[in-house]
Amino acid sequence: MRQDLYSQYKLLKHLDRLIAWRDGEIVYPIAADFNLTNKCNNRCPLCVSSESRDNTTVNFEDAKRIIQELKDVGTRSIYFAGGGDPTCHENLEEIIRLTKSKDMDVAVCTNGYKMSDGVIDAIVDCCSWMRISLDADGPEIYKRTHGMSKDSFYRVIENMSKLAIKKREKNSEIVIGAAYLLGPETVSGIYNAAELCKKIGIDGIRFRPFFEWMNSEKFPEKEREIMLREFEFCNRLKSNNFSVSYPEDRLQAVVTKKIRHYDKCYVPHVITAISADLKLYPCCVLRNNPKYVLGDLKEKSFREIWESDERRKVHEKIDVNDCPNPCQYEKDNKIMHAVIEKITHSNFL
Repeated sequence: MRQDLYSQYKLLKHLDRLIAWRDGEIVYPIAADFNLTNKCNNRCPLCVSSESRDNTTVNFEDAKRIIQELKDVGTRSIYFAGGGDPTCHENLEEIIRLTKSKDMDVAVCTNGYKMSDGVIDAIVDCCSWMRISLDADGPEIYKRTHGMSKDSFYRVIENMSKLAIKKREKNSEIVIGAAYLLGPETVSGIYNAAELCKKIGIDGIRFRPFFEWMNSEKFPEKEREIMLREFEFCNRLKSNNFSVSYPEDRLQAVVTKKIRHYDKCYVPHVITAISADLKLYPCCVLRNNPKYVLGDLKEKSFREIWESDERRKVHEKIDVNDCPNPCQYEKDNKIMHAVIEKITHSNFL
């Protein structure tokens, strides 16, 4: 698996945008998180999108128009996730191929339950990476995390195997990963899940804590000890073809309260999120928060919204207290703060 998939320095590969932003120019998003539908075929008890769960779906013509508008302003990647699950959109295969044809990078995150041969082919042919939300080592934990049956778990495992086989057949460079959310009821399955993913033949597994658990007052000591031991065992599974990773800042935050060293978020100048009702938001974390609607893509083009005073006003009023701590974009915020920070004797390295 590529070792730079979770690099904290990705934003430095876009110095043109950083310099233009520093100089006060309007810069357009490098990456867009596009929710194609609010429909989902799983019943995850702790789903962060449960309040927006309905049948709202972007129609195919609107999807094509918005993808073109993102291309026209220089967006470099589109990530299809939820909202609901992107595989519940009947045109996902065509949308993936269309995005790639526009010379933009593509990624997909799915629960892996419903994956037609056409969608699997499109993902392997076109995506830079994709992730399956596995969150279990077997049917018992899967029932707790996804609210789904034993047969559903094995159906997901079968689809993961199909993806791995198709990648080898096509000699594709896609990185296929599994995601595993950590909480008191899932910690015991850490090693078995990692071992299962390696046997299936995908490229790696990514462990992350539930936000609810992370923000709790006290980390359960028993689960913490199990987690650390399981990670130590998981490291033995690492190889040139399989990775085990986790965000150290988020895991540390479940043990000790994290202090945020900035009170202003700049990252929404270089990313954006589009909900299934075609509202535009600063990022996926603030999606569906009415305080942070940048505009409506049913009424205006992406460029019109992005160049508007309304969008700038919303960016200015972002309150980091509305965000998780730590945030997944914290590393990017540090870079953007450093870009505009006045540094004495900066020529002496």
